[in-house]
Amino acid sequence: MYTARIIQLTVHGLCGLIALTGALAVIYGTAAWLVAALGLLGTLGSLLWHLRREFATVPRAATTSERRALRRSRTPGFHKFLMRQLGDPHHPARMLHTLFIRPLSAPTFSGFWQSWNPVYRYFTLFWFYRPLRRHLPRQAAVYLTFIASGLLLHDLPFNLSADIARGQAPIPAVTLLFAIFGGMALVSEVRQLNLAGQPTWVRIAANLVWLGTGFELQHLILALLPS
Repeated sequence: MYTARIIQLTVHGLCGLIALTGALAVIYGTAAWLVAALGLLGTLGSLLWHLRREFATVPRAATTSERRALRRSRTPGFHKFLMRQLGDPHHPARMLHTLFIRPLSAPTFSGFWQSWNPVYRYFTLFWFYRPLRRHLPRQAAVYLTFIASGLLLHDLPFNLSADIARGQAPIPAVTLLFAIFGGMALVSEVRQLNLAGQPTWVRIAANLVWLGTGFELQHLILALLPS
């Protein structure tokens, strides 16, 4: 009962956000809001398709092996996923390595994001990327996942929602930043920029340069946009 209620509220919330961002795009003529509305629309469609497949009734005649395969294909619990990613919580040094050193020492910029912040990665992987990937090419699913992460997990839950409540319509800066990071990650894959054979400090420096470049591009674009 509670799961169905949460799903219903999530779908209604996404519909409301689509209407809000679409209205802001029309009122203020800001392309960023139009992109946000389209990203939310794609996320909603993919989520509904994902839920339809996830909660489809399992035939009673299914064999034991089929039932086991179905259970393995379902989304793991959040706590189980988090503990698998972070390791033993009684070893803080290992957790710090998992949270910071391992992502920064990834051989590619896209590999950095695949390891960064396992809390948010649970939602981006199972709620955004996988549903989108069922209907879109990988590159499109990756890019929309970055945009959805910036808008739904960063901008709207924090300062953006407060600004909207005060009657303001600021540019979703974090969504813009994640759109830049998504584009950079895809470019790094296309150009095959892989530092797997380089020392750890070189990989860390390279990922820090990628991140710094993304922030600088964000600041440049925000400076060029009308306030």
